[in-house]
Amino acid sequence: PGPDKVPPPWLDSRPLQVKYFQKAAEKKYAPALRKLGWCSENGIGVKKDPAQAFNFYEQSASSGDPLGTYHAGRCFLDGIGVNADPAGA
Repeated sequence: PGPDKVPPPWLDSRPLQVKYFQKAAEKKYAPALRKLGWCSENGIGVKKDPAQAFNFYEQSASSGDPLGTYHAGRCFLDGIGVNADPAGA
């Protein structure tokens, strides 16, 4: 895979990691919401679901995570899970 599709090292144990991300996300922990977005966007440990990825990124951004804001904006820019809206990105 290209450098943009190489999973980060925290995904070595994908199903277990996703399980813990989900538990933390239930408590609105912003980094976990963002990581679930990444997993959903790329089909890592869960079924690929761009709309769900965008939802997780938005929740992360709303919780104050700057990287969540970045990923939500990238989704708007590229039309990932949402209609492309470069002006709104």
